[in-house]
Amino acid sequence: MLAEQSHIKFQDRDEALNKLLEVMSLRHLNLEESVFIATSFDGLYFANSLAQKLKVRLDYLFTKTICAPLNPECQIAIVSEELDIVINEELIHSFGISLDYVYGEAKRQYEEGIIPKRYKYRKGEPLSLLKNKDVFLIDQGIETGLTALCGIKTCVNLHARSVRIAVPILPTSLRMILNQVCDEVLYVEMIENFVNVEHYYKQLEPIPTKQVEQILDQCLQTNTKDIDQ
Repeated sequence: MLAEQSHIKFQDRDEALNKLLEVMSLRHLNLEESVFIATSFDGLYFANSLAQKLKVRLDYLFTKTICAPLNPECQIAIVSEELDIVINEELIHSFGISLDYVYGEAKRQYEEGIIPKRYKYRKGEPLSLLKNKDVFLIDQGIETGLTALCGIKTCVNLHARSVRIAVPILPTSLRMILNQVCDEVLYVEMIENFVNVEHYYKQLEPIPTKQVEQILDQCLQTNTKDIDQ
């Protein structure tokens, strides 16, 4: 039994959260001008919990993946709500996929996927003002790195002062890539031969839709008050 579960790094989200909090606390970071941004609905649990514990403003970055035309499971690019696009160049060249297809799909996903969700969860409001802010992009783990890279690109284009990644687990190869384009990668576990995020949690149930709605509604109310003040 022990051998069968040797890959388990966290019993559940609570354990991963507490370990990530320890990592962040050891850095003695100045969080006065910080914003925590969740990059997935599942990652909202981490971002919201950390924001409450560390008294930091919370927001959410809407993104949509773009898949290969003949393989809906193969992610070749991603687009953010600010229309920033990150492309897996190796895959589109391997499959002979044109940039026209990628940009066309990005526009479609933005109009059909991102805008409706932004109106549903944020009443159409744009992402928080990030100019001169220290941004932490937070999720429950990183697999391909497309979402993290897209988040970094969006934050840089919105003139964030610094951009950090904070996750419980990620592949070794991606840490080196991310370190080249952001200020710091904070993590608990780094895996050489990475399988997927779920593989390293004993329990990882999807976050209930109701909980997502409650967190984002509270986030909207808080950020609106901050703007009014």
